[in-house]
Amino acid sequence: MHCGTPSLKVIGAGLSRTGTLSLKTALDILVGPCYHGTIPTLEKHQDCLFWNKCLKDGHLDEEGYATVLGGYKAVVDFPCVLWYKELIARNPDAKVILTIRDPLKWRQSCLNSVGKYLDVTETWPCTWFHSLLGLDLPRDAIIKLPGLNMWEAIKDGEDSST
Repeated sequence: MHCGTPSLKVIGAGLSRTGTLSLKTALDILVGPCYHGTIPTLEKHQDCLFWNKCLKDGHLDEEGYATVLGGYKAVVDFPCVLWYKELIARNPDAKVILTIRDPLKWRQSCLNSVGKYLDVTETWPCTWFHSLLGLDLPRDAIIKLPGLNMWEAIKDGEDSST
């Protein structure tokens, strides 16, 4: 469905759990298709291979970039937020939106949503439910940051920053 060199109109520079899904919904209506963190995790697991390669290499892969983001008019949320500087350089006319949230409320939101989801992803009945929906979620479908376990740092809270 999506193809061609991306020409982004909007680049989201805010972290997950800062209103990015609401922003994605608005951008889908206002500017066209918006790539959000739910796409590689729930819809296009093969995109995780691209994002993991970018993380390993330390930059956006040009060919994969066109394949994964081609046809999208906006990007928000993880993993795109990790590459906002490169995305801005490639799309200098794009508008940049920074979504923010109180840090303690943000942490609690992460723990209560994505954190809990990740904790149960590989246990029954979650594995059974994903199979029913045709959502095979192997460990490879979760985007990995080399040398950083973001969810462990969030769980540890303030102690992880020292």
